[in-house]
Amino acid sequence: MQLTLRKANKIQNSILEMIKGLEFKTLVRVNEFEDMNEQIDAVHDEFFTHRLTRDKLVGALYEIRKSVARANADNMVNDMLADVAMLEKQIQFVSTYADQKPRESDAVLNGKLDKLKKAKDDYYRSDEVSTGIFSKEEVTEFKRELAELKRQKQDLQDSLLELNVQTTIELDEETERFLQRADVL
Repeated sequence: MQLTLRKANKIQNSILEMIKGLEFKTLVRVNEFEDMNEQIDAVHDEFFTHRLTRDKLVGALYEIRKSVARANADNMVNDMLADVAMLEKQIQFVSTYADQKPRESDAVLNGKLDKLKKAKDDYYRSDEVSTGIFSKEEVTEFKRELAELKRQKQDLQDSLLELNVQTTIELDEETERFLQRADVL
């Protein structure tokens, strides 16, 4: 059976949910009105039935995971995911500087500093002037760079989505039958 990477991911999530839903009781409470051996045997049988189901689910999960890993390697998906992560870090860094206020002109800064020098002693006033360090052009360049990084990231994510829909893996017949019986497929 052929599965797209997207479908394989959904199936893996379903398998994980099924595994979480299995109970593995190891303790039985019996009272004087119940058949002790019948109660113990029932819980014992349930444990090993669930264990067998779990083992088959885990086997199917990792068969799918290995097939997906091979398909991802063949299609350079892991490299693309690393590139997306790198672009996210670059976007995070550049966005901080794209929002900066540009440096004030020398005339404005000198005027503010002269005003401070001439001011009478006032304990409530600031004795310094703050300004950004980047020119308007540099801030504009950060904004342009940020837009380009976001476009590159979106292009990569679009390519990854396309690969997830177009790339298929093969599921062996035994696993396919088991997953159909388990209502996963």
